[in-house]
Amino acid sequence: MSKEAYLQLKKEFLMRFAFNLGIAGIGLVLLIVMILNQSRYIPYLLVVMGMISLMNQVLVMPTKTKKVACEKEHPEWKDLSVKGVKVDSQEQSKRYGVSLIALLVVIGAFFAMYRPTLQAQKEQEEKVEVQQKLQPAVENIQKKEQSSREAVQSQMKDLLRTPSSSSETEATSGE
Repeated sequence: MSKEAYLQLKKEFLMRFAFNLGIAGIGLVLLIVMILNQSRYIPYLLVVMGMISLMNQVLVMPTKTKKVACEKEHPEWKDLSVKGVKVDSQEQSKRYGVSLIALLVVIGAFFAMYRPTLQAQKEQEEKVEVQQKLQPAVENIQKKEQSSREAVQSQMKDLLRTPSSSSETEATSGE
């Protein structure tokens, strides 16, 4: 392999790896959004991991294998810069095609599984339903408390009046 071919291969490897990391980063951000909004995130996580794995197998690993084999033959080429190196358009189109498909699958899976508004709406409806069911019981308890208070207050008034009238009775009987 020529030095120019090696530099193209090295640059293509770096670009493919960057694309893989970029899609992983996008998937991670969307996963965090799903977790925070209590959506179904486990199937989404599996889709993201599958896409990253697919990109790794199809794009990154074959290029890395060739690059490592070439570096074993020519260890001095490892330190060469890839600045200004042009990559074959066929390799670029392959990279862009697979990366675009993976990105579309990651974003499509996000929108297919992201349902926080439905979850929050269901929870709100359940809360309202429970409140409506409990409202008569709460009102009944409040009425009972009020009648109990009134009964206790009337008994206390009677008790407060009774000793004073009994002491008057004792005083008149003692005379």
